Amino acid sequence: MDTTTKLKVGFAALMILSGIGVASYPVISNAVAQRHASEAIQNYDDTVKSMDTEKLDAAKEAARRYNQQLDSAVERDAAGEAEDTGTSYVDLVDVGESLGYITIPKIDVNLPI
Repeated sequence: MDTTTKLKVGFAALMILSGIGVASYPVISNAVAQRHASEAIQNYDDTVKSMDTEKLDAAKEAARRYNQQLDSAVERDAAGEAEDTGTSYVDLVDVGESLGYITIPKIDVNLPI
């Protein structure tokens, strides 16, 4: 085999491998994302199950107060009287890296929030 034939075969092999890599990217990416989402959901479930009822009730009440505070903040913002509340929802409900998860049964998907 001469040099030009070797280059052509090498280039063709490189192009085929590149095409396979590009075509397989969505499948591999989806598998990695789904694995990460499953781990996040499992960690969230474990954290919530390990919390006692009193702490869960306190977190729910803090979330309710925060939501009521948001209602009045929207009204103040619309009136031009907005001010920074300083507390985020994530600080109130400390359950790990996610705040919860959404289950969509029709397409069989669980997504961490």
